[in-house]
Amino acid sequence: MKIGYLGPVGTFSHYALSEYAEKNLQGFDLHPVASIPQLFSDFSTGLVDDIFVPVENSIEGSVTSTMDLLVGLESGQIADELVYSVSHVLMTKQGDDTGAIKTILSHAQPLGQCRAYVAKMYPDAELKLELSTAAAAQKVSDAAGGLAVIGHKALAAQYGLIILDTDIQDHSQNFTRFIRVNKETTLPTGDDKTSIVFSAQRNKSGSLVAILSLFSEAGINLTRIVSRPLKTRLGEYLFFVDCEGHYKDETLDAVLATVALSVKTYSCLGSYKKRGE
Repeated sequence: MKIGYLGPVGTFSHYALSEYAEKNLQGFDLHPVASIPQLFSDFSTGLVDDIFVPVENSIEGSVTSTMDLLVGLESGQIADELVYSVSHVLMTKQGDDTGAIKTILSHAQPLGQCRAYVAKMYPDAELKLELSTAAAAQKVSDAAGGLAVIGHKALAAQYGLIILDTDIQDHSQNFTRFIRVNKETTLPTGDDKTSIVFSAQRNKSGSLVAILSLFSEAGINLTRIVSRPLKTRLGEYLFFVDCEGHYKDETLDAVLATVALSVKTYSCLGSYKKRGE
């Protein structure tokens, strides 16, 4: 059994999954994949049995590539989640110092989470996006000098780098939520969360409010509402909603059935045990 994650070894996804696997997985091999789109592709074709992907960050918000790919997932559902505390460090090659840094490499999420720090400390540095923090660290390690990477502190030992600064994220409370996607049906635990996605009826006044009020009237708490472009025309959106409860719960099941009949498109992305909130 393989569970895919955004690799290579040394990414935040790797360390988060390692923590999750220690408590929740048996008989699984952790399988690094180069990108989030490739993770979903490997899952769809059966190259991996499960995938473990970031879906949102407390500073930068939604991981849009994950959100968009969840919509197109034909087989599979969210089966679990992990909320992981993230602390970023700035690293460079042995012999470099802060004055030598001309380019800072990292994944888009860490660069966004450290935006204010970089602007203050390295206002003239070029920012370069990489597929992962580990891939960025490898490039810094292989370069002649003048480069730095933002990532997990363990990358320093892994790639022979030195740490220039620690806890450089713009807010001390920095958490990333990861989800595990597989093809198994989950059972209610009594403390669950359900994720759905839908598009409201076009040009129908109050359609979104009417849908959301269904949850309120049934006493169901909404924990997250996020919109993404529908990608068909300007002004049309998909709405991602997380709510408390399991889709097998009688009350929530009835609400979701009404929602499905009231919207243009609808999909239940899964129910799973609520963790870390």
